[in-house]
Amino acid sequence: MKTGVIVTCFALLLGGLMALHISDPWQFPNDDNGAWFSAIAKSHIHSGLKATSGQDFFTSKETNELVPYLHHPPLPGLILAAAFSITGNDSPVTARLTFALLHLIAFGVIARFAGRIWNPVRNPLLFSCALAVCATVPMSAFYGKMPNHEVPGLLFFVLGVLAWGFLNDATSKGRVFLALAAWLFAVFASWHAAICICGWLV
Repeated sequence: MKTGVIVTCFALLLGGLMALHISDPWQFPNDDNGAWFSAIAKSHIHSGLKATSGQDFFTSKETNELVPYLHHPPLPGLILAAAFSITGNDSPVTARLTFALLHLIAFGVIARFAGRIWNPVRNPLLFSCALAVCATVPMSAFYGKMPNHEVPGLLFFVLGVLAWGFLNDATSKGRVFLALAAWLFAVFASWHAAICICGWLV
């Protein structure tokens, strides 16, 4: 089986799993993150980036004032604000679909890494097993669509690794610059990304 077919099959599997309950309202305990970041995105849209300075704020229902929420870096809220503005829709399905698409891109990058470790022509079974795990583990299939810091943090981290060079890839100054730029976005998406970046560099 060709590499592209294997990757496409598991990408469709991951997409199908993430599509389950994608249009449900915010109702489960893990949905708090999606509701929070959606509220932050709406504050960006309604109050303007000048008022929020691009940082995370809720809009108080009682006073209509901006209330800071600085537990996470600001990129997830900004990503959702952009998605809501582009689509003209701020529903849970738009929020979840945005992050699911980001996670599918990350899956594609991880598939490329897997192909470098386990040659899909010589070791199709190992390559397929690696993609199967990535597509089906709950942190990917279930939480991959959750609007929170992990999804963009992972995406920009793996893009940085790809830009830097993987295994025997040559690392030029330009690639180092691209990697650092991607990792800057990763840190603005997730504090945890800084730990991953340090681990990779070590």
